[in-house]
Amino acid sequence: MLQSLASAFYFFRHEETSKAQQKDICAFALFALKALAASIDQTAKAWENRDYWIKADRLRSDWEWTTRAYNELLSALQTNDISSALNLLEGISIHFESVTLPRNVSSRNLWKGAWEKWKKPQ
Repeated sequence: MLQSLASAFYFFRHEETSKAQQKDICAFALFALKALAASIDQTAKAWENRDYWIKADRLRSDWEWTTRAYNELLSALQTNDISSALNLLEGISIHFESVTLPRNVSSRNLWKGAWEKWKKPQ
């Protein structure tokens, strides 16, 4: 998950992107942040079940920004404020600068079609 998000942010920051690609990356980041936040919570609960309270608290503290970023990005996308969403992605991307990117970063279009998937009625 981290490498996928890092790839999307790398592509967004270092390649020329069309409006459609920008929307896809925003929606992909939204899905990924939601999954990441859920994963963090699940891991912290497992540690709490083993009485690793401090470790669970530290994990939640270190990654609390994911839920906040998800909510802010969701709000921007719901109002179709792509400009604000892109600014949010710029800020979020700093959390992924230390993530090792997979080879062939530019060919990893995992985010392709994410906007349509997000816009589709549930």
